[in-house]
Amino acid sequence: MIVPSIFAGLAIICFFVACFRSWRDERRAKEIAENELIKIHEAKPVLFPEHDSNIEGCVKVELDGRETVFAFRIKVTNKGTADAKNCHGVMRAITKNGVSQWGGNSAQLTFCQSAKDDSLKKTIISKRWEFLDVLFYRITEGEPGKIDKMGVKELTDWPFPPAASIFRTEGTYVFQLDIMADLIPPIPIEATFNFSRTGGVSTMSIRAASQPEVK
Repeated sequence: MIVPSIFAGLAIICFFVACFRSWRDERRAKEIAENELIKIHEAKPVLFPEHDSNIEGCVKVELDGRETVFAFRIKVTNKGTADAKNCHGVMRAITKNGVSQWGGNSAQLTFCQSAKDDSLKKTIISKRWEFLDVLFYRITEGEPGKIDKMGVKELTDWPFPPAASIFRTEGTYVFQLDIMADLIPPIPIEATFNFSRTGGVSTMSIRAASQPEVK
């Protein structure tokens, strides 16, 4: 009979259509999964350090009675497509007029807030930023300004001559430090600190090795 043959033919066609759709859906799911893996593999953090007194947070001022404390920090922005994990900063050397004032050692700096548990190993989320402490400059009313401490977690984390003895005289000091994180090479930074004891407020500027710009 013709009618049963038509039904049989339609059933066969429907079966092959169902098989094709199942294969197509599986293929699409596989392609999506593979593309996601490629994105994850290609995603990397790109850190961009900067310091400017006009950038909010780079120079933090706190008043404490007769004293004013200036926290000098580096803003570290992650412009990459992946989070920057285990991000940390290390002080390498301090010089003045080409003469070493401190070196031959290394000291780990903190991301603020320094009291937090992750201040030494910070995760900087993609398209976000954190601030790295470099040093703290204190002015007491009626007294010369001085370097209170370097940007370390505790004073015991600086088992070297006190910061005040390193910055004995006014002038320009140059810091060599690195910023590091997983998946990226260290970023060398040269920070120039103009130290004033009796005149205007001290200032700092930095020059950093750059990474490729992320569009």
